[in-house]
This record gives sequence, C-alpha cells and structure tokens, in this order.
Amino acid sequence: MRVKKKNQFDFWHSKGVFAFLLFFSFVLVFYSFDYLYKKYQKKQEISMLDSRLEELKKQNSDLLKRKKMLEDENIIEKEARLKLNFKKDGERVIVIVNEPKKNSDTKNNSKEKKLTKSKFFDAQNPKKWLEFIFLK
Repeated sequence: MRVKKKNQFDFWHSKGVFAFLLFFSFVLVFYSFDYLYKKYQKKQEISMLDSRLEELKKQNSDLLKRKKMLEDENIIEKEARLKLNFKKDGERVIVIVNEPKKNSDTKNNSKEKKLTKSKFFDAQNPKKWLEFIFLK
C-alpha cells in the first residue's frame, strides 16, 4: 500500500478546483435554464401562430364561399336591386323615404299610427315592401 506524504499537494481537495467546479456547474445550470426558457417561449409563439393560421384559413374559406356566391348572376342582380335600386327596362322603382318625426301631441290613435310607422321605417327592405303592399 502506498502511503501519502503529508506535504504532498492533494489536487482534488484544493479550494481552486472546488471553486472552478462550482463556477462551472452554476454556468451550466444557468445556460440550461436559459435554453429551456427560450424553448418554452418558442412553443408559445408556435401555438399562437398555429391558432392565428387556423383563424386565417377559416376566414379564407368564408371569403372563397362569398366570392363564389357573388359570381352568380342571380345574386348580383338581387344585390343590385336591393342595395343600389337598379331596375330592368320597363320596371318602375319605388323608393320609400323615411318621414321626419313630428313632436305634436295627438290622440291615442295617432300614437298607434306613429308606432306602426316607426316600425315600418326600422324594418328591412323586403319587410317594408310587404307592409307597403298589404297593410296600406
């Protein structure tokens, strides 16, 4: 068996080696946590971008459906008639104009008429036509 001399330098038990190993382990742990945090951030960003991609795909499919629908000649004609008051040759266009509200106090009968008129002017165009034709 080999006996160690008392004054021989013990390399592994010295303070310098201990300090170096301690510093190296702190650096290793710090960079490991930094790497894991950056990886976590990238995963978060990827999931956010994936959800945005799904939203844009849905919006794109809706727009393609709408484009197909608007390319139909019947739909174009219908929209032009409803929104732009276009007409074919030989047709008459009737425009329903909102009347200004009056502030005079009258009987209950006139109040009922005001209510029906206000409902009439707040209605959509096809409903206005039905009320104009059948409830006149």
